Amino acid sequence: MNATIRPTKVLDYYDGVLVFTGKDASGRQYVGSIIDTSDGIDRYLVKGAAPKRIQDLENGRIDLRSLLLENPSDRWYLTYDGNAPDQPLELHIQEGPLEATDFLPSDNYFLGD
Repeated sequence: MNATIRPTKVLDYYDGVLVFTGKDASGRQYVGSIIDTSDGIDRYLVKGAAPKRIQDLENGRIDLRSLLLENPSDRWYLTYDGNAPDQPLELHIQEGPLEATDFLPSDNYFLGD
């Protein structure tokens, strides 16, 4: 069974959730960033992040791309928001380097831009 997270806070929103934070059962924190929408279902890139770095993102001290690329050896995941709002999001672990994908936000993507 795949790991799950529960969304905890919406950090950026425009016609739907663009960036959010979540926690797993052990309390580890994650950041999710939208990568596409198909048939009304949003797909997100998800990566673990230290609480301090999430605060830095919220306060405009770091951009989203930089946060997601910190600790490149860390696992990264994809998830879909097809569940009911009170249900956890299932994380699907991905292979290969994140920086080799098209899933990263543009450089200098700060919240609210």
